[in-house]
Amino acid sequence: MAKALTREPIGGDPLAGMHPVSKLLKYRKFLKLVFRETRPIAGVEKITLPQAVERILARDFRARRFIPNFRRSNFDGYAVRAVDTAGASKSSPVELSLSGFSKPGKPYSRALGRRECVRIFTGAALPHGADAVVMVEYTEANGGIIRVFEEVASGSRYDDVGADIRRGSLLLARGRRIRPLDLPIIASQGVNSVEVAIRPKVLVIPTGNEVKPVGRRLKTSEIYDANSLAVAELIRKRGAIVMTHPPVRDSPRAISDVLSRSRGRYHMIAFIGGSSAGSEDYVARLVAEKGEVFVHGIAISPGRPTLFGRVGKTLVLGIPGHPASSVAVTVLAACPIVDRLSGAIEDAPYSYVRLHSQPDCPEGLTCVRTIRASGDGATLVYKSSSQLSSFLNSDGYILLDPETDEGNGDDGWARLHFF
Repeated sequence: MAKALTREPIGGDPLAGMHPVSKLLKYRKFLKLVFRETRPIAGVEKITLPQAVERILARDFRARRFIPNFRRSNFDGYAVRAVDTAGASKSSPVELSLSGFSKPGKPYSRALGRRECVRIFTGAALPHGADAVVMVEYTEANGGIIRVFEEVASGSRYDDVGADIRRGSLLLARGRRIRPLDLPIIASQGVNSVEVAIRPKVLVIPTGNEVKPVGRRLKTSEIYDANSLAVAELIRKRGAIVMTHPPVRDSPRAISDVLSRSRGRYHMIAFIGGSSAGSEDYVARLVAEKGEVFVHGIAISPGRPTLFGRVGKTLVLGIPGHPASSVAVTVLAACPIVDRLSGAIEDAPYSYVRLHSQPDCPEGLTCVRTIRASGDGATLVYKSSSQLSSFLNSDGYILLDPETDEGNGDDGWARLHFF
């Protein structure tokens, strides 16, 4: 049975129960810690292609067939033997006999003979004996005689077998986040289902005596539970199944109860608030009592009091309660954890923008700064960790990372990460 926690007495404590997080783990070391302490979820599931977008591919997907699996015309025109067009020009056309038609799904059945041609449509199969296509623009029909005004080389204007995709080639690697344009690649192989990683289950728990459900009438000093909406959706977008708990008051018993009830039912629990330096921030103490704290304090801005640990088999993330901090820690910590649980190995999409001015970043910290992009560059939106307007109208964020020099170049360019 867990030992009950009470508020730490103020008497004799020069910090009056407030113990700031002072020992900070570098962000890149934190990512290595996540990789070491988090294991991909065992097991896969098979789902249909329409369900597969944004899921993580569980197996390498290799081509089972050649694309195209026949010699396919790229233009409307005439299938010919290239040798029969030798010397053809506008002033000196070559005349060929029209032998038939080749349409998509209805190929010409005979082999092409000397000085013969076949009317062919885009996507149709070249007949046997043909080795080029003359575009219709360079021909003139006169009954069964086709006048050709250009000389073509063997191999012109058609795709050979396997020109697009070779059988056995790696098309999509394990760990890829499946995108809409991946679906036709998979379907082209005659496959209508795919094996994907099990989705991590995440519980988001907002904490704080002042935090109330949206819609309730507020008293002085109370606020709405706004943070959990962004945190939950960002994690859900990353591929997790996310549930959000009603706000939990700052009480050792309340937090202990919800932690005990939820452990084992979720792959990760993300507390919002309760991981900072206050005398009523109990998350770190309870995680240490019931399990293990891997780190409490990461060299990031905003979000230094971030906590990462485990209770039983459930990972626990303590996210600071300030609005901008909660968003920053979600993208820097929660999303990499979800990626690791689901076996994702790709970076999230990003672009490059030119900054109008270089944002401030405390020395030694990895900083998240929200920006708004425009036609001639990007403008800083971020104000402070406590202000909701720090991501109002933002297009994404830039990372100022002293360990990799990302965002710190003298050329004024930075990598824009999308939410």
